[in-house]
Amino acid sequence: MRKIFFIETPSSAVQHGVGTYAANLIKSMMVYEDCKVYYVQIKFGSSVAFSEVKEKEGFYRILIQFEDPVIKKKQETAIHPLQARVIFCLLSKYFTIEGYNILHLNSLLQRTIGDVAKEYEYKIVLTLHVSLWRVFFNNNKQSFIEKWNSHDLADQKSVGMLSMREEERMCQAADRIICLTEESKDFICQYYAIDEHKTTIIPNGLLMSNATGKNEMEDIRRSLGFATADFIFIYVGRLIEQKGIGVLLEAFKKIAKRSGSIKLLVVGSGNTDMFLPRIFECCGQITFTGYQPAENLAQLYKIANCGVMPSTTEQSSFVILEMLSRKLPVILSDIDAFKKFENEKHVTSVKTDDRGYVYIDLLYKAMKHVFEDATYRNRIAGNGHQLFLEQYQASTMAEKTFDVYKKVTGPAAVIHS
Repeated sequence: MRKIFFIETPSSAVQHGVGTYAANLIKSMMVYEDCKVYYVQIKFGSSVAFSEVKEKEGFYRILIQFEDPVIKKKQETAIHPLQARVIFCLLSKYFTIEGYNILHLNSLLQRTIGDVAKEYEYKIVLTLHVSLWRVFFNNNKQSFIEKWNSHDLADQKSVGMLSMREEERMCQAADRIICLTEESKDFICQYYAIDEHKTTIIPNGLLMSNATGKNEMEDIRRSLGFATADFIFIYVGRLIEQKGIGVLLEAFKKIAKRSGSIKLLVVGSGNTDMFLPRIFECCGQITFTGYQPAENLAQLYKIANCGVMPSTTEQSSFVILEMLSRKLPVILSDIDAFKKFENEKHVTSVKTDDRGYVYIDLLYKAMKHVFEDATYRNRIAGNGHQLFLEQYQASTMAEKTFDVYKKVTGPAAVIHS
């Protein structure tokens, strides 16, 4: 019996990539016998709490809450070594001697949990969801290399370098590492000295969504205050410069002059005050919705004509998969994470500079092309959707992930027919 303990700890990423990853992976794992999945959600609140819910055969949801009212619900929170030991004590009844205990970790903030797991010789599978060097060094590879090789104590004591050294240690301790991209795998092999044989590249996968009929789309548009004739671009993501939102707004100001029916939906949390002054001249054509739960986001996807994701750094974007799954034509940056999507076949790729920022004029031209050429946008939407069906469904991700579990344990499991 394989017992998979999928660990979730407080992080802003829970409501974005990691949370979506957990939902799609765990649900798709339910087809495997000889396997129990424990979804362990660790939180902080005003009181101590522990609960177990058996949601279906082979799947348990476990809540462990520590008393710490100061820590916000979604704040980035590292697990203290003592808390890690408490977690293991609470989970001890599930760590039976029969079968294999596998901890699936998803964040550097969970490193102490991995440390305790190794003491008990439990297996660790680690998924790298974030490229830390890109985050801390703003895509400046040369700056990272200089700091990484520096012997200066101040360089090595910086937050970015300390975090990366901790990640290096965590990768070395893991039995298997899931990388979302080839670039991520190459990076840890080169700089963390990880044996490539214990790495596996598994892009994110998404559960299929229901198709939208024309009448439904028009009804939703009317209910949200949009006209049938509106052409709606949609951006989904946090409102930070690394996601390319600033560049997108500048490009949209140019295309907005072509027609008042061209609209932009900006869906995501962040400081809108940073961006509102930039779009005054076309503010009537841009809607900032803030963060939206999955059910509302589904409605917004249904009324959109084209998705735009000019991000400077990604691993394997669920937003792109959501757009492709709904047969939206997609415009994105030509960063390494998106190289699997062929330009003018599956998507429209826009050239970027050495920091991963798309050129405003080129993004404008790409948006103009999609807006004006219905044949083109229908073709790339169809091709992109077919690519999603073939390579990026949640069932594919789950199958490859279960193969990773098998490699750290034993023989194959039986799959329900």
